[in-house]
Amino acid sequence: MLEWYTIQILPNLVKTATFNLERQGFKSFFPEALSEDNKTIPLFKGYGFVEIDVNRHQWRSVIGTRGVVRYVPKLTDINTIPTSIKKDFVQELLAQGPVPMYKVIDLLNELSPGTLVRINPDYRQDLLSNRIGKIERILGKNVEVLLGSLLNNQVKVIVPKNKLSRIDSG
Repeated sequence: MLEWYTIQILPNLVKTATFNLERQGFKSFFPEALSEDNKTIPLFKGYGFVEIDVNRHQWRSVIGTRGVVRYVPKLTDINTIPTSIKKDFVQELLAQGPVPMYKVIDLLNELSPGTLVRINPDYRQDLLSNRIGKIERILGKNVEVLLGSLLNNQVKVIVPKNKLSRIDSG
């Protein structure tokens, strides 16, 4: 089964590593993001991902590839991206190319529709403070949250992302 694995590369050798990995039949990915001033920047400077089927590929040849330093965190413990991040994170970045940093942060924090969140107590000292709800939509730097029964009605509110805490459901 193909999985994305994290690799470290030598400084300024993204193109070299990509070329040599592809020559060996490996798909590599070095994500980029858009800075606040819309410049394309490396999302993880010096790091990228390579797609490998460890049962089929000669995965040790990846570290022998020019430009590649190592698997992360170490050779004997290949680090796969957690499934919850991998599905959305790598696929969205592959599909869209460079994305704004706030979207990257959402993916890493797993703020997506359906996520259970708590409105932080420091956000407005009223009925919304410390309430639990479910994310309905992502609206740029804000989120539409559907709160449970508030005065016997379901209420949708718009809350800044930095005023929410994700609630783990496990």
